[in-house]
Amino acid sequence: MSALAPQLGFVELGKTAVTIVDGPSLSVDHYRLDLKDYVGTVPTTISLALGGADIPVDLVPEPRLAAFLHRFGYERVNVDAGADIAWRGDTIGVTSYHFAMKDLAAVSGNATLTGLTPADAGHLHSSDEALAKLSLTGGSLTFKDDSIIGRSLDEQAKRLNTDPVKFRQQFAVGLPFMLTFLGNPDLQKQLAPVLQSLIRSAGSLTAVATPAAPIALTTLMASIETSPFALLGQLGLKFSGTTGASPPAGSTVPATPPPAN
Repeated sequence: MSALAPQLGFVELGKTAVTIVDGPSLSVDHYRLDLKDYVGTVPTTISLALGGADIPVDLVPEPRLAAFLHRFGYERVNVDAGADIAWRGDTIGVTSYHFAMKDLAAVSGNATLTGLTPADAGHLHSSDEALAKLSLTGGSLTFKDDSIIGRSLDEQAKRLNTDPVKFRQQFAVGLPFMLTFLGNPDLQKQLAPVLQSLIRSAGSLTAVATPAAPIALTTLMASIETSPFALLGQLGLKFSGTTGASPPAGSTVPATPPPAN
């Protein structure tokens, strides 16, 4: 029966708006998914582009994220996202990905995974089975602030009844001392100035992972839950940053596309 399955070429959606009676409205400016170079029923070249997805925070499926957004005064989110994937043999190359929420933050980068062929994937019954076979061999992530850091620091300053501009500067100055818990002086020296620049000027931070050996995705996910800072050494991370214009207290930084990496 699997031989009869059609090989879908693409799915595209133009500007669309939906309003639920006595409920919320949501809209999408553009969505397109391209699927090519099939091995059996599995496409090995994939491209996804999502633009201007505007939804109310109440419809965000992750409760913790929805609560976080409500906490900082967001009633709606506007999302742009995309990814380009090439799957060759047992290697999955995510040549680029990006996810941006307007007036909040953006992440972008690339990744390389190994351990699963398209032919093997066609016989798996769940995404959990696929994750159990995959390992990360390298990648990068760039975080671009678009006001969320400023909002977070302003909230803390308000709770402490202190001037937000002074609090931001004091927080940046104190960062090297806050990072001593890492127990890695070389990493602290590398990371502190990058984070200080990000806090002071709403710029970006890039982390490049070059692990000595492939790390199973299941191990990565378990470490995120139990000991996230241990990942800094396991992934062999190197950090760098860029500087943006210093925003006045309480203001937001105009949204820009995430930097290429």
